[in-house]
Amino acid sequence: MKTSSFSNALNKEIARFVANERGHIGGQAHEIHTMNLLFGAFFNKTTLTHTHREIMKSLQGFEVQTLIVDKALDDANISAKECAKRAIAGFILQAAMTDKFYSAINKLKLPSGIKFNAIKIWNETLLHIYFGEGIDVLYTGKKIKPMSLKEYLFIIRESTAKFIQLSLMLGSLCSKKTKNEADLIQKYGLALGLAFQIRDDFYDRYKDLQEKKQRVFVTKEALQKLDSVKRNLVIKSYPKVPQKTINIVKSSPTLIRYVKNLNREYLDNAVSHLKSLPDEPYKHKLIKIAELLAI
Repeated sequence: MKTSSFSNALNKEIARFVANERGHIGGQAHEIHTMNLLFGAFFNKTTLTHTHREIMKSLQGFEVQTLIVDKALDDANISAKECAKRAIAGFILQAAMTDKFYSAINKLKLPSGIKFNAIKIWNETLLHIYFGEGIDVLYTGKKIKPMSLKEYLFIIRESTAKFIQLSLMLGSLCSKKTKNEADLIQKYGLALGLAFQIRDDFYDRYKDLQEKKQRVFVTKEALQKLDSVKRNLVIKSYPKVPQKTINIVKSSPTLIRYVKNLNREYLDNAVSHLKSLPDEPYKHKLIKIAELLAI
C-alpha cells in the first residue's frame, strides 16, 4: 500500500482520536494551534495550499500526541496498565502523523534537498522531544536538590523549544527562505520556545507544583530570590508537601517578577535574531507572535 493511501485511510480515525483525546489534555488544548500559527506565518491565503495544511495537521497531531503521553505519565492516579495503553495510543498517533507529514512533503514542488532536510528535521525533533520528556519525568516527584536554571533550560530546550523550532524551520524550508534567513529563524525559534515554556510554566505554576513537577519556580536561581527560611522550607517539604511551596510562591512577588523577567529576556533574544531579516510580512508576523507570548 502506498504511503499516501495509508495516510488517507487513517485520516478519519485520526480525527476521531484527536477529538476524543481533547478531554485528556484539558486546558492545554489551545496549544495545538501554536505550531500551525508559526508554520502559517510564512504564507498568505494564496500561497497556503492544501498540502501545506496537511503539514499543519501533522504538526497538530504531533503536539496532541506529546500532550497525551505527557498527561498519562504525569497522572499519579492512573494505573500502570492504563498509562501504558495511553502511551501506546500516543505513539500510534505519532506514527500516523509522521506518515502524513512524509506524504505532504513529497507532494510539494520543492527540490529534493529541501524535502530531505524537512524529513531529517522532523525525525531529529522526535528524538529530542522524547529525550526531553524522559528527563522531565525523571525529575518529577524527586527530592529537590534543587535543579539549576541551566538544567531546567536544557529540559525545556529538548522538548518544547525544539518543537517550536520545528514549525518555524519547516515553514522557512517550505517557503524557500535563504540559508541565512533560515539560520536566523532557527535561532529565533529556539529562544521563542524557551520563552513559550517559561510562560506556560508561569500560568500552570500551581497545577505543576501540585503534580510535583520541577519547573522554573523551584530552580536554584529562583529559590535564591526567597529568604533563607522560605527557601529551606521549600527544599525540605517539596515535593512531599507541595501545597507549602504553592503558598510560598503565591506570597512572593519577587519570585513572580523573576519568572516574568526571564520570559522577557528570551523573547527579546528571539526578536533580536529577526532584525536583519528582509522586511517581509512573515518577519512582522513572527515579531507579533513573540509579543503575544509575553507574560
